[in-house]
Order: sequence, then C-alpha cells, then structure tokens
Amino acid sequence: MVRKALGIDIGDDFITAVVTQLKGKHYEVISAHSVPRGGEELQDQLEQLGRVIQWEGGTVYCGIPLSMMSVRTLSLPFQDQKTIMLALPQELDDQLIRPLEEQVFDYCLTEKNASGSNLLAFALQREDLLGILAPLNAQNIDPVVVMPRTVALASAVGQYHGVADTSLLLWVDISSLSLVLFSQGACVFCRRIAYPEEMAVGSPFLFRDGTIEMVDRVQGEQCIEQVCASIRRSLDFLYLQDCPIQAVERILVTGPMSEHAEITGMLHAFLAARVEKVDVADLLDMKIRSVGQEHFQPHLLQTALCLALIGLKKQRPVNFRKGDLGKAFSLFSSTRQLVSIGLAGVAILALASGYLAFDRHRLSRQDRDQKKQMQAILKRSIPHAVEMREPYKQMKIALEGLRKSDTVTPIFSNEKRNLEILADISSRIPVELELQVVRMVIDQELIMMRGVTKTYNSVNEIKSVLDRSERYEGVRIVSATADKKTKMIRFEMQLQQVGV
Repeated sequence: MVRKALGIDIGDDFITAVVTQLKGKHYEVISAHSVPRGGEELQDQLEQLGRVIQWEGGTVYCGIPLSMMSVRTLSLPFQDQKTIMLALPQELDDQLIRPLEEQVFDYCLTEKNASGSNLLAFALQREDLLGILAPLNAQNIDPVVVMPRTVALASAVGQYHGVADTSLLLWVDISSLSLVLFSQGACVFCRRIAYPEEMAVGSPFLFRDGTIEMVDRVQGEQCIEQVCASIRRSLDFLYLQDCPIQAVERILVTGPMSEHAEITGMLHAFLAARVEKVDVADLLDMKIRSVGQEHFQPHLLQTALCLALIGLKKQRPVNFRKGDLGKAFSLFSSTRQLVSIGLAGVAILALASGYLAFDRHRLSRQDRDQKKQMQAILKRSIPHAVEMREPYKQMKIALEGLRKSDTVTPIFSNEKRNLEILADISSRIPVELELQVVRMVIDQELIMMRGVTKTYNSVNEIKSVLDRSERYEGVRIVSATADKKTKMIRFEMQLQQVGV
C-alpha cells in the first residue's frame, strides 16, 4: 500500500513543503514547494503555500524554528516518562518569562544514567501555535505533529547519516544559524545563533535563483567568524555545566548557504573540524519525481524532507499538539482508514450473518423438540386426541374448564363422595342410550364430563335426566359437535354441585 506524508518546514527565511510517499521499501519525493519569508504575515504565507500544495489528505508533520520557542537543558533525578511529564511544569515554571498556562511544552530525552535523565525541554506560546494551525486548517491541512524543525532534522540525520562521534549539525540560513550537538550518537544540545546586527542593514549574502552569493567577502568572513565564536562559547558553557564532551571531530552542514564553497571553508577554518554536506535524499537513494531532479534543491528542502520522512514512519520525537490542542481523531481521514473500516464492516457482517444462521438453526431444533414434548404430554393427558397440530392450544382448551377451580380432585380419589356421584350419574342415564364417557373431572364445585353419543337428542336427554337430580343445581351443555369421520356426537357438560 502506498503511504503519503507532507512535511512543512517554517524557517526564519523560507517556508518549504515536501510531499513524499513510500511504495514498498522505496521512498519518493513527488512534489516540493518553497515560499521566501518577506514582509508578509506568516499566516498569509502559510495560506499561500497551502493553495500551492493542494493536499488531498494524509499524515502532516510541521516544523517551527527555534526563534519561536524557548529551549532549556534539564537534568531530573528519575527516568520514567510519566514522572518526567509531571515534574516538567514545575521545572520550567521558574525558567520561563510567560506564565506556564499560556504555553505548550514537550521534551526529548538526551541521556539516561544512574542519577536520572538529561533532556532538552521546548516551550511554545499557545497563541503562536494557534496562529500556525489556523491558516493551515483553512487549506484542509491539519498537522498531526508540530515540533521544532531542528529536532526533526537532527533525528533524520542522526538515523541515516550514522552519527556516532562528537559532531555538529549546522543549518546555515541567510539570517541565522541553528546548531545541534551530537555526542555518542545522541542529540545533547541545540541553539539558534542570529547573525550580527549590522547584517540587517546590508547583508553580505544574496540568495537568488536557489543559489547563494557572497557580495562582500570581508563582511561575510567577519559574520562567519563571529558565529563560530558563539558556537565555541556554547560548547564551553556545556563543559562548565558538567556536560563533558569530546572535541568536535566533524561538522555536518546543510541549509540555503551550505552550497557555497567559501562559507563551508570558513567553517572548517574557524571551528577546526572537517566539514561534510548532508543530503538525506541522496543517503536514501530517493527517487525525485514530479518536481524533477534538476529543480529539487536538497540544501533548501532538507528539513521539510526530514519532517515528511518522520511522518511516513509515524515517529513523534517532540509534539506541541497535546491536550485541547491535539488533533481530533477521525475515522475517515485517509484512504487506508476507509479501506480498514470497510473490511472490518464486511467481517462484522459476515460474523453476524453466520451467528444469525446458527441461532436460527438452534431455535428451530429447540422448537421441534419442545413440540414433540408437548405432543407427548398431550397424548398422555388426552388419549383420545387424534390430531395434534397445535398441542399447546389443544392443551389450553382442555384445561380451560378447570381454570376456576381451586383444587382438582380426580375421580379415583379415596373420598366416598366421588363414588356416590358416579353411582348417581350411572343410575340416571337410560341403559338403551348409547354413551361413552371419555373424561370426567370432579372438583369442589364443578363436575366436567366429556363423552361421545349417537345423536344431539341423546345429549339433550342426558342433560334432562341429570338436571332432575338433587345433587346438582344446574347442568349446562358446554359443547356438542359431530365428528366428520365417525359421525358420532362429541359433547362436554358441566354440573354445578349443590351446597358448595
């Protein structure tokens, strides 16, 4: 599956953007754009860049310059990340000018040792972060991560360039220089150094058509010499802060002015270390597509490329987007998520269909078993029942006559009263009347009798002879129907006993 990522680098002199994609194990740059920082507002320039990119959605990482944030080197007596995040606000509260609630902060770990952890802490004003997000969101660009651009550059260079010794990584811009110090492969210090103030009136450097020119060599050399002196003072300060480092063995340079041979020569002379140019795209043997190899300027687009590469790997060294400023989660933010949701939906539908089919089969089998049990119960209770299509209803009708009774006393009860009742009924029915009693139930109030005879007149005659008995207050014919097969009359009578 092809994954795309957009890296946006907000620098002091340029805003750049690089779109990369990962196909299998191969990286490609498919588009790149740059906007020079001039007199326009940052928000207007970001909106301009967003219109040029025409981003269709995916992972976005944004880098911001050190000039927008505060950087602090801290040592804490513990190593657990959660404990560090809990202690970090208290450590930064005394070191920052603005109130802590007006800022967002994060850190990157530089070293773990027996006494605790060393880290670089970064703080950014909330209003500055919102000022960056608003114009990007207006162009449908919503960064997952907003981080220091220098950290992104250092992370990628440290990973792909194999920095294992004591080295300096320098981003040489037109108006400032950003440095990162690597010690034993770890980033231990970073700082932004502005060029001398006199350069604001007349700069000895001129950037035109993607290349840098030194219009005043003497002033340019003085500028580089003063910057190198600031670098050495920073290294001496680290040494005094109980951060022992070895002598710098090499200098890795990139940025808009790194292509000028004289400038890199001056860095070599003033810092007394060999100078190497950094090209992450060349290290990865990346294919430059769409923008064209001849138009891709690695020295200008390096940091944006590193941000996009970190985005493809979904690494998060430092991120200011946390808490209420974090990116809202969306299920439909990418094609990959849509495909995953579709596959999950199909799987759930298949499982649900399988479960419903199994449950239907189980309930059908249970229904058949219960029907067989009810038919068996009905057969035992009503032996004369022939058809048993609806055993529950048939049983319900059979018991309806006994619904009002408190206690049913079967005819084989030991009470003599029942025998007397049977004798009375038998004596009153004429011998010549053909009658078969199928069921008789005697309870405390009623006597229910079911039977079969030849004619409806016989049913009326049975009612008449029983009605003359002193034992019954009334005799009622409940039902009398003719059987289609036998032509016999099936009937049911109720006899109300006297004095109950």
